[in-house]
Amino acid sequence: MIGFALPAAIAFAAALIASARWAWWRPARCGGLRTLMYHKVGSPPPESQLKILWVAPDAFRRQMEYILRHGYTPLLFRELSEIASGSRPIPEKPALVTFDDGFANNFEHAFPILRELGVKANIFLVYECMDDPDAWYSKNESRVRMLTWEEIFKMPF
Repeated sequence: MIGFALPAAIAFAAALIASARWAWWRPARCGGLRTLMYHKVGSPPPESQLKILWVAPDAFRRQMEYILRHGYTPLLFRELSEIASGSRPIPEKPALVTFDDGFANNFEHAFPILRELGVKANIFLVYECMDDPDAWYSKNESRVRMLTWEEIFKMPF
């Protein structure tokens, strides 16, 4: 029994030290770059097992209005690169709005809100899946259409 307890105690101590080192549990002390990351905007299909990846359009609008009301300046990645190179000043409260995967609902539901409010956003595209509705399919999720290249080029980000 002692042979098992010692490795377990060492593993626990290592985890505790690692936890303290990265301080994930403490509140942030510096401003940092606020980043809002989304996957899907709309209503999840009833059979979806990944409903947590969806945000309703009205909730998305409220979140975009919140960042604007609180003085955040949404940036594109190319603007962030210009800031890093010193060719562009950093705004007082920079922020990133990002979307993963490139689902069509980013164009159908999020883009009209972003355009109306003047919010810039970045989309990480799974470029091999564009124009292929079944390419980015998970057994845990209903099929959700991907963006087409035509839709991508209509968004001026």
